[in-house]
Amino acid sequence: MIYVMPDRKIKNAKDTDPRDGNNNNKSKSANETPDYSVYKFGAKVGITPDLDCLGTYSQPWGVHTNPGNNWAGVNQNIETKVKSEDWGLTCSYKFNVGEKGDFRIIGGVSYQEVSGFKERQVHPGFPGRFDGTGRLDLEGNGVGWRIGAAGNRTARQPDLQLRS
Repeated sequence: MIYVMPDRKIKNAKDTDPRDGNNNNKSKSANETPDYSVYKFGAKVGITPDLDCLGTYSQPWGVHTNPGNNWAGVNQNIETKVKSEDWGLTCSYKFNVGEKGDFRIIGGVSYQEVSGFKERQVHPGFPGRFDGTGRLDLEGNGVGWRIGAAGNRTARQPDLQLRS
């Protein structure tokens, strides 16, 4: 696990397009990015002397900004959050190629999910009915694969000679 404390602050913000509500009367600064954690996990199992597999879980990328709705840039961002999760399985099979060492064939699959949203002011709003906030949600998933090869060369042992 990685814990990140970005401590990112916005200063001197200005609403440059007041058509969706003049926000220059709101705060010129905001704390934009909250602290967050990133998780990764992997476990390798030797199934046979020649076959190894690795199972993994990770959160390979994402973003979270949350300056709120009381700052001059509210028509650009109230909150944005995107997260991803990836589950993978990779296996390798080892071939002995004699004095030259070992050769491995590597292959695997990966399944990834992505989700998130963005909220921002899209209209000045109507008090008591609509606050002017718009929200875009996203969600998707997919399957991928990987293939490769690797080798290691066996170091040649020097000939030993005994002297008396």
